[in-house]
Amino acid sequence: MRFSGPLAFLVALLAGFGPVLAAQCTATTNANANLRPSMGSASPIGIIPKGSGVSIDLCFNRGDFCAVTWGDKAGFVSGDLISLTSSGQVITAREAEETRWNWLSQADAGGSRMIVAWGDSLTYGAGVDQAQGPSDQAVQLFGCVRDIENEGIGGQTSTSIAARMNAIPTLLGVEGDAIPAAGLVTVVERTALPVTNQGPSAIAGSLCGVSGELQLSEKVDARAPVPPYQFVRATPGSAATCPPGSRFTTVAGEAMRNRVAWLWLGRNGADTGRTVAGDIEAAVASLGHQRYLVGSVLAARLDDGTPALRIFELNAALKRSYGSRFVDVLGALVAAASESAEDQADARQGFVPRSLLSDNIHLNQKGYAIVARVFHDATIANGF
Repeated sequence: MRFSGPLAFLVALLAGFGPVLAAQCTATTNANANLRPSMGSASPIGIIPKGSGVSIDLCFNRGDFCAVTWGDKAGFVSGDLISLTSSGQVITAREAEETRWNWLSQADAGGSRMIVAWGDSLTYGAGVDQAQGPSDQAVQLFGCVRDIENEGIGGQTSTSIAARMNAIPTLLGVEGDAIPAAGLVTVVERTALPVTNQGPSAIAGSLCGVSGELQLSEKVDARAPVPPYQFVRATPGSAATCPPGSRFTTVAGEAMRNRVAWLWLGRNGADTGRTVAGDIEAAVASLGHQRYLVGSVLAARLDDGTPALRIFELNAALKRSYGSRFVDVLGALVAAASESAEDQADARQGFVPRSLLSDNIHLNQKGYAIVARVFHDATIANGF
């Protein structure tokens, strides 16, 4: 946000009142628009000419007014005077906000149109600023009428991602087979690994009926049998018996289950004894609905040889398994190769063209724009 002073306070205060357009959505004024210091009829602090680009920070009262930035100025504009493109159609900010309200009201009935993107560093958008990652760019393609919760964590295997979704049980044993009335308890055994060396070192959830956080207390080799986990209860209460093999359930996995799911797992492989295809199958089964997409695993020059062949075979299997719900991200990136000799060499081998990379595997802004587009288009094509 670029608001400061009284305006910043007002925006922060009102942000809690119902759903609002996603932050930093780009739009255009469809008429000369008064820029006011507050919502209502306060005297304008400027007039934004028709056709000017603005950044929508928040909209209120179902789009009556939107907090915007225009150049170096910030203020409020009527939502009827701002237009944006939503999946190819031009709508006003008021219409976009009304759409969001309607879709959110359907969520409890099992019809959520909001999206969650599960994955690793590619889903997160490593290599670029957050606004240039796939989720934020896809929000723009949807005209900011759909939230996309980015659940990408760098370095995680498909198994760890599925564990965060509660698709694979995370079974724990704690010291003394009990959770104390307050504070923390050391984890002495575990199965799946939802918290890893990269990303947040804690994840909210519940264990043996107690709410709290599963924490990785220090960074160690993730292959260690029992990394230094601890469970910290959220609030003091009665001590709880917690026998070995008790299931830890994440808050995010429960809260996001009803959303349209973009599953882009597998670049980091699976844990020992598991497969990427099996983890994706478990992730799909855990949703309890059919509003999901499965993205292909990327291959680049560092995979030359047997690793690349395995990736190609995996993608072929995923395509057979998921049909129209399979999103050929790798194919779209290969098809976007430039005319340079380097890109053409990459494309012939089925690798991500180097002009779309920020390092040896992560994408740049242009590459993530392609990812955003193919997931957006597949979402629309499947009627999600």
